[in-house]
Amino acid sequence: MTLQATLRLPSPNNTKVQIALAYKQISYEIDAVEGSGPETISKLVKLSGQALTPIIKHNDTVLYDSSAILRYIDANFDGPRLFSADRDEMKAIEGWESYHKTEVMTAMRPAFAVFFGGITGPEADANITRANAGINEVTGQVEERLAAQADAGSDWLVGDTMTAADIFVASFLSLAELPEGYADWNPLWKTVDRVLTLGEGRERCKAHFHRVLSFLPAPAGV
Repeated sequence: MTLQATLRLPSPNNTKVQIALAYKQISYEIDAVEGSGPETISKLVKLSGQALTPIIKHNDTVLYDSSAILRYIDANFDGPRLFSADRDEMKAIEGWESYHKTEVMTAMRPAFAVFFGGITGPEADANITRANAGINEVTGQVEERLAAQADAGSDWLVGDTMTAADIFVASFLSLAELPEGYADWNPLWKTVDRVLTLGEGRERCKAHFHRVLSFLPAPAGV
C-alpha cells in the first residue's frame, strides 16, 4: 500500500516529513489540510486520535509526531539513513533533535506568537526583535558546528551525509533564510521571510539550509 501523508503545510514539522520522504525516495499520497476548523479537527482526530499534523498511514499503521514518523520510515523503507547504526552518531543526531526542540524552538517561539497567535502592533515588533536575537544566537552555534564539520570534509551536522539532524534544524531555521522563490509558495512564508533573519556571517548556515530544502517538493501549480 502506498504511504499516505496528511500534512498541514507549510508548517515546519510537516515539511520535515516531506523532506525525509523525498530524500529516501519514498512515493506517497498527500492529503493537505488547512486551518483548524471543526471539520479539519474532526478529520484528524478520526484518523489518529489527536488533532495535530503530520500524520502518516502505512498499511494498518497510523502514526503522528514528526520525530516518530522519521524513525518509522527509516526503519521500514530503503534509502539513505536518517538515523545511524553507529552509537556515537546516533547520540549526536538525537542531540540535534533535542537542540531543535529546545534552543531553536525557544528562539522562534516569540515569532510564532505573532504569526499564529494574532499579536500585533508594538508587541509584535518586540517579539520579532526577540526572535531574531534568539535565531542569531542559535545559528551562531550551528555555524560553528558546520565549520568544524567542513574541516573534517563534511557538509552536514553529523557524519558525511544528510541525516535527521539536518532536517530537524533546517526545517525551522530556514524560515529565516528561504531559498530564492520559496517565499512565493505560501503567503505565510513570504511574511516570515521578510521579518526573520539569521544574523551576520551565517554563510554556512544559508548553504546548509538550502541543501536540505532542495529536497522539499514544490507545491502543485508552482
